[in-house]
Amino acid sequence: MSDWTKTTLGEISKIITGPFGSQLHSYEYVDSGTPVIMPQNIGDRTFSTGKIAYINDETAGRLRRYVTIENDIVYSRRGDIEKHAFITKEQAGLICGTGCFRVRVESDNVYPLFLSLYLNRPETKLWLVQHAVGSNMPNLNIGILANVPIAYPNMPSQRAISSVLSNIDRKIALNNTISTELESTACLLYDYWFTQFDFPDANGKPYKSSSGEMVWNEQLKREIPKGWEVKPLGDFLDILRGSIITQAETQPGKVKVVAAGVKFSYFHSTPNRQRNIITVSSSGANAGYLNFWREEIYASDCITVRGKEDIDTLLAYQYLKGMQNILIRKKTGSAQPHVYPHDIEGIKICEIPTNLVEKVQPFLLGINEQIAVNERQNEEFTSLRDFLLPLLMNGQVTVSATNAVASEADADVTIVEDKQDKRAAVFKRLVLSAYILDNICDEPTAGRLKFEKLLYLSEHCARLPLHSQFQRAAAGPYDSKALYGIESQLKKQKWFMRQNKKGESRAYVRLVNSKGYEQYLGSNLDVEEKSVIDRLLKLFKTIRTTQCEIVATLYSAWNDFIIDGIQPSDEQIVDEVLTNWHESKERIERDRWFAALGWMRENDIVPIGYGAHTKQ
Repeated sequence: MSDWTKTTLGEISKIITGPFGSQLHSYEYVDSGTPVIMPQNIGDRTFSTGKIAYINDETAGRLRRYVTIENDIVYSRRGDIEKHAFITKEQAGLICGTGCFRVRVESDNVYPLFLSLYLNRPETKLWLVQHAVGSNMPNLNIGILANVPIAYPNMPSQRAISSVLSNIDRKIALNNTISTELESTACLLYDYWFTQFDFPDANGKPYKSSSGEMVWNEQLKREIPKGWEVKPLGDFLDILRGSIITQAETQPGKVKVVAAGVKFSYFHSTPNRQRNIITVSSSGANAGYLNFWREEIYASDCITVRGKEDIDTLLAYQYLKGMQNILIRKKTGSAQPHVYPHDIEGIKICEIPTNLVEKVQPFLLGINEQIAVNERQNEEFTSLRDFLLPLLMNGQVTVSATNAVASEADADVTIVEDKQDKRAAVFKRLVLSAYILDNICDEPTAGRLKFEKLLYLSEHCARLPLHSQFQRAAAGPYDSKALYGIESQLKKQKWFMRQNKKGESRAYVRLVNSKGYEQYLGSNLDVEEKSVIDRLLKLFKTIRTTQCEIVATLYSAWNDFIIDGIQPSDEQIVDEVLTNWHESKERIERDRWFAALGWMRENDIVPIGYGAHTKQ
């Protein structure tokens, strides 16, 4: 680190204070417009748009001096002073609000992203806390912020270090985005089936929308399906108080202790609750706050809610999310508000029939498990980043600056578009294609179109990260670029080859090394993915091509609705296919489309919004 330049934040940047109260009054905030970053919006190099304030265009114009641009850094003047928000290209244009500082790099020798990462070091955060003023709440001023010690290497090294750390952050952000979308999908599915009561009836049609019989329930003050029972949650869920443990009583370990806060409080050596469990904060300002844990925890000052099976707990969680405000209102006590187990036990709910629980189970369990995988990955990535951060920033570990060139070229590209990931996805698709053809190519119905549709359904039903770009073609979802690439590589590997033999319905023939793909199967398809694909191949092996086209098209149109945040009715799905897909779809009778939707539900071929939207 001897060759690093040492300076201060004030020497390399311009720091200004956000507008004072006399410049921006509370009555000037509006419901929409230009966002204003406040201290409560600032996180660890990020900011939250939840409960963010807005101002209109006129006010924003008057406060243009405080507008942020890409690479600006925004600090809070009081409270969590060690945190800052790093403004990306997409976030530029926000206003640095009252109670904040805006830091803008002016030195050509400092890479802004590197500076943001440097300021996120534990040592820098501690320095800020130690030099802050104020007895009750730590406060910063421009003088303190300007004196923050900074050290930096040459520009190529700054870029290389930034590339390593920001790639990890992008992967964490990507996982968070995927988990949020999956959580939203689970919520939409629950709402559609068990709040709107449009679960599939005996004919595969939405129950209530298809005039399913409803009866008034006095306890819930609403109509529910005929024959459904209403019971208190305590009748079929274990609702228990945690066991209080203070931080002083804990033993070293990695088990999260869940107490009365919004997040976990500290760690302990052993759990007292299994994974997939609901917690409700018991006391204090957050009493009644609901959370869900996909790992073993130690339940302290909280209430835990758990069913006999994971699916029972997941269904209860979706229901209680809709009751969050009611849970919070149940807290009693002025000095120290509390929520008790009996407050939750008495909440009434419709008991979902077993047959519907069994139908919804694979979707909710699959979504939940993927979110759990993402959470575990993010904990590992966070540990890696936090381990590397001080080593890289102190010069104890160096990164080859030559490796930064490629990273800089791809700086605005997401992790899924990384070249290495693309190559892996292309090869995985090739192995999948060979596996499909090995199972169907000898069948008389194994035409090219059928192969295309099975490739689409396999990717989406097994949730394979192949990143295909399917288009709305005459015969259903179709990725021409991927298909021609697959056929070229299948022939090159001597696995399979496309044939154009007159009078021959089978589109592909085996080559001398048709089993050569098997050595790559295990490393490209895990047990669960292969199980899903095997089930599809068994269902479709002898089915005619037109039925494959119908199912793949319906699945794709349905999936597009879910991606757009809509849980469609059967009528909407069929109308979308017949009016917004391709005119050739009109050759197939309308009743046949509806019958196919029923068949899809019976065989659990139901989308969850996975993958990209099909292109017109």
